Parts: sequence; structure tokens; C-alpha cells
Amino acid sequence: MTPAMIDCYKQGLAKKPDLGGKIEIKLDVDPDGKVKTVSAVDSSVADKDVVTCTFNVLRTMKLPKAATPLVTVLIPLEMTTGN
Repeated sequence: MTPAMIDCYKQGLAKKPDLGGKIEIKLDVDPDGKVKTVSAVDSSVADKDVVTCTFNVLRTMKLPKAATPLVTVLIPLEMTTGN
């Protein structure tokens, strides 16, 4: 997770100290490395604001250029305090 995604999770923890779960995220990336779409394939995180914030962070990411018209990436994230 990037520092910005960790900040999203910390905001959720401030409201719900026991917040945790997993999100499987699908990104569609154009040939220039720009994220075109972000969606949840599956999510057990019970805070829509955390999920939305995480998606917004991913939308702004610039990824490496690709030789294909569109690349689909699946990202599994686990949000846990590590306790």
C-alpha cells in the first residue's frame, strides 16, 4: 500500500478502531500508464469512505507504459492493524 492509501485506512480507523478487511481491486490501465477505471471485485471492508478514498488514490497513479491497448490489473489489499 502507498502512504496515501495508508492515510485512507487511518481515517477509517479513527471512526472504527477495529476496522479491517480485504479489497480485491481491478484497474484498467491505458497504454500510457494512466488508470482508466477502478472497481472492487470483492470487498469485506465495512467503510465505504475508506474504499472510495483508496480508489481515488489509485485513479491518480501513473503506471509504466504498456505495448497493449488496455491492461487489466488485479490488486489484493488487506487492511489490518497488525495486532
